[in-house]
Amino acid sequence: METSRRSLYAGVVIVLLLVVVTGHEMAPIHPTSSDESKLSPCYHPSRDFKGDCVWNDICTNICLHQDPYNFIRGKCHGFPGKCYCLSC
Repeated sequence: METSRRSLYAGVVIVLLLVVVTGHEMAPIHPTSSDESKLSPCYHPSRDFKGDCVWNDICTNICLHQDPYNFIRGKCHGFPGKCYCLSC
């Protein structure tokens, strides 16, 4: 009986983890207009950043490598986070 409960609990935990990990795939690819309106017009979506943006420092590094002459830093915005590069 104890083994059956443990197996059931482990199965539920695995299913929940899979839902959490893959759930962000169902989000829209492009930010909604309300997300973009919260940022200043100087922010532009990064074309090189892949995945969810969590750390502004990593976003900044991607933006600086993407266009070191125009972008001065990066910022994660929205959920799931997208990387935006600051140009002015």
